[in-house]
Order: sequence, then C-alpha cells, then structure tokens
Amino acid sequence: MKSDRDVSRHWRGDRESRLAFESILQTGAPHHRASVVRHLYRFSWFTAEPLFRQALNDDDERVREAALFSLCKMRLPEAYVLAADILQNSSDAIRLSAVWGMVIHPDPAAVPVLAVTLKAQNPEIRALALEVLGTTESAQAIPVVKSALDDPIPEVQYAATLSWVELAREACFSELSDLIKRTQGWSRHWILRGFFHATNYMRIESGSAPDALILIQALEIALADDLPQARLAAFLPLAWMRHPTAEDTLAAGFRKEVDSDTKAHMLTAAADLMSPVVSLLLEEALQSQDLLVKQTAEFLIKR
Repeated sequence: MKSDRDVSRHWRGDRESRLAFESILQTGAPHHRASVVRHLYRFSWFTAEPLFRQALNDDDERVREAALFSLCKMRLPEAYVLAADILQNSSDAIRLSAVWGMVIHPDPAAVPVLAVTLKAQNPEIRALALEVLGTTESAQAIPVVKSALDDPIPEVQYAATLSWVELAREACFSELSDLIKRTQGWSRHWILRGFFHATNYMRIESGSAPDALILIQALEIALADDLPQARLAAFLPLAWMRHPTAEDTLAAGFRKEVDSDTKAHMLTAAADLMSPVVSLLLEEALQSQDLLVKQTAEFLIKR
C-alpha cells in the first residue's frame, strides 16, 4: 500500500492517481482513508464525485469529516449542493469540518452550505459559521446572518451582529436600532458589543450615517438598561461617534450612571476613544464624591 505522502503527491487527476485513491478508500485503515479524502478537492468533479460519495458513506466519521472539508474546498456548485444535502442530517463534527473548509477562502456561492451549519448544536460552531458568512461579501448572506440574531446564546448573537454590520454596513442601522430597543440585559449587551466592534475595526463613522439619530436614540434607551454591562456597551459606540447629539447623550449617560465601576470604565472609554466631550467629563469626575471615579480621572489626566 502506498504511504500517505505518496498518495498526497497524486493530485494531477489522472488515471494512476485516481486508482491510488480508490485503492486506499477500499482497503486502507480509517486514518489513511481520511488522509487521502482531504486531497480529493484537487481532482476534477467528474473524477472526484464517486470518490466523495464513497467517502461520505464510510463507517468511520473521520473519513466523512474529511470528505465534507474537501468538498467545501472544491469551490464548485456541484460540491456545495452535495455538501448542503449531507449536512442536513449530520453531526456537529461534520458540520464543523465543512465550515473549516471555507474559512481561508470564503465563497459567496457557499452561503447555502453555511446556512445549514447554523443548525449545529454547539454554539461555537454556529458562531464560526457566522464569522465566515460575514466575510463572503454576499448580499445573500444577510438574511442568513439575521436569522441568528434570535439565537438563545448571546455570544452567537454577537457574532451575528458583527457579520450583519460587515455585510450591510450603514444600511442595517435602522433595523439594528429597533433590535437594540427591544432587547435587554445580556442579549442587548452582546448585540451592542458586536455593533461597536464591527464599526470600530471597519472604521465606520456611525455619526455620519443617514440613520445616525435613530441609532443614537436606541443607544440612549440602552443606557438605562438594568444591566451595568449593557449600559457600558451602549456608551462605547456613543464615544466612538462624532455627532453633536451623540455627545450630549454620552454626557447625560455618564452623569446618570450610578454604578461606580461602570462609571469609571465609561470615563476610560471616553478618553481612549477620544470623545469630544472627554475634557468635560474629566473635569466633572475630578469633583465627584465617588472615589473610584475621581481617582480614574486623576490617572487619565496624568498618563
């Protein structure tokens, strides 16, 4: 029997290499079968399809995982159709393999496959699939990503929000504002974090967006959330925005904050994000009766 190294060299798709793959799929040990299956994407679809179907019916899950990984690396419509069909009733391990097959080279044509992987029981797999969806730059991915905003796991909601902003940019701000208004607590916290992180690393100036005032209103409502972490999460995008109303809302939210630790973090965020009102907030904090807030202001001024 040929070694894995020998077989991995047979990527030309000719008859000799096909026969080598067939031999190992029929007689090789499970880890050998899984190893060669990972290279099937190098063949033409005409050559690879029967080998894929054989691997997808293999008794060993490692072989089936490798088959899904390789299917998705083919970047062909026929491969995506087969992958989506298999994934409808697959284990989380196999769904994860499919996602990993698309991480390096996300493909807009793979959106239907990624949509099926969102059925995974493991929330980390759902979050990873959303991350890949966000990099496809496909309008077709937007409704798929939005469907995950109702996920029961807040961290998945975070990933969905992040990808939604990546795909739609300012066009999603009105709908996103409605979502911020109707959520609360940890869900609101993670959605706000996703929004802030996406606009921050994508350098989206939210204050210049057509729906900036609608967004600021939603953030103002979130500043009154019962959860301190949600209030801080609403404060961050306001500190990032450059808009007169955002500045007024930011200052008002800071003054109303009753939790000492949260207020100190707000002050630090205003300084780090260079909010136009940071000087005013620092002056007020220096006169605060809250020792932590006052000490934070003193530290920020000295650094």
